[in-house]
Amino acid sequence: MKRIVVALLLTLALPAGAQTLTSPLPPGCTAPIISGTTVTCAAAPPVCAPTPPACPATTPPGCAPCTPPPDPPPVSCGTLQQLDLGQFYFDGSTKAIQLGKGDKEVAIMWYVATAADIGKVTHLNVAEHGSGAHYKTIWASRVKCEMTSGTMVSSNSSPSAFVSVDGTQPVNMQVGEKWFFMIRNLSNTGKNTCSESKCGEIISKYLWAPAAGPQSYKAPKFKKPKK
Repeated sequence: MKRIVVALLLTLALPAGAQTLTSPLPPGCTAPIISGTTVTCAAAPPVCAPTPPACPATTPPGCAPCTPPPDPPPVSCGTLQQLDLGQFYFDGSTKAIQLGKGDKEVAIMWYVATAADIGKVTHLNVAEHGSGAHYKTIWASRVKCEMTSGTMVSSNSSPSAFVSVDGTQPVNMQVGEKWFFMIRNLSNTGKNTCSESKCGEIISKYLWAPAAGPQSYKAPKFKKPKK
């Protein structure tokens, strides 16, 4: 972020030969510079936030707005069919989906971090819904379709992705960043775990909670559909 220095120049007439300032300094001034009968007072520069991606919740007066870096370009999902779930929010809601075999289909959803999320934690959980227990894997990345060992955050029968903004969770976002969450019926060794053409999943988007507090939200229970 470029630092914008706002200088306030004030001239005060002093008696002839005076070399000290007896009146209070104007707000925001540093030590006066006395030259003859004139005092020049420069306002202290504003304390600006770090450069992106660590953008502040608000822009201090006199500072240039902090803009997060642009979204990186997506990578190819290859031959995988994409189930686009769009933007979502950590609002305590759930979403039931039908997802195909792990080597055939991927569900993709995305979230944009806000300043209101700073100092809080949440998580995204995926569990079976209307089908037998099976492994599922979640990846989280700023790059759509980037599903690597480095972006994998959880892989088991009920995986969770723990999230923070400017915090310490495995998925740690910065204000303004867009993150993609990819979900597949796949084991951590890359094998398909859905034995049918489609397997039911329930995605729970937990409420944000203070970083030091427990996460108390529980996803509602669903009855298995009748065959």
